Amino acid sequence: MTTTRSLTCLSKRIILSLTVSLFGLVTSAELSRAAIISTPGLTAVRFWEASGPILPFTFAFNSPQMTIKLGNALSPANRDFSQFPAEPYDVFYSDSNGAFNLNGNYVTVEAAFPRPLPAGGGLNLGAVDLIFGSSSLRADVLSSWVGLGNNYIAGSEVLAVDTDTAIPSTFTTMGHTTAPHTQHLRVTVTWSKLVPEPAAVSLLIAAIGILVGTHRPTNHV
Repeated sequence: MTTTRSLTCLSKRIILSLTVSLFGLVTSAELSRAAIISTPGLTAVRFWEASGPILPFTFAFNSPQMTIKLGNALSPANRDFSQFPAEPYDVFYSDSNGAFNLNGNYVTVEAAFPRPLPAGGGLNLGAVDLIFGSSSLRADVLSSWVGLGNNYIAGSEVLAVDTDTAIPSTFTTMGHTTAPHTQHLRVTVTWSKLVPEPAAVSLLIAAIGILVGTHRPTNHV
């Protein structure tokens, strides 16, 4: 009986210790990707836009363009950038659903474009790059999007994160908005290399499960 109680007590201590370690791993994983803006070495964010020729628009990582979501409807007077006055863009750090979040793990691109067919659709995004001095890291995960109108090409949203050349050759076509702009066209992306590896957490969960199953208290008659 004494031996059984000792083993049970020991197993509880081990499980508690592993649970604390698991919590620490999960918390550390979340903190490791707590904010793109805090990524070590990040200097700027670059957006490739293709309404005309495909052009880069680059903003410092802590610039007003990246750290502020523009209020009200986008317009030629209320935009972060555009190639054409009729197609204003807004870019910012966000959560996975495109809601502004200064400490978010995602970057969102929104646009307004008032022209339906036969005009081609708006929000023509080729790629998004994080800039680290002389090197860059391209977004490769599509999180969410909004395509609207009869000139939205469904499925083109994946072209914002496809494998492409240094200067992108493919781009999204997200459609058109109505006036007044009650909803913007949108693409939200992130970077798989900024996501922590889940293997260690999974192994720890499995270990806890084994211990719980192996050291269940038993009744001795």
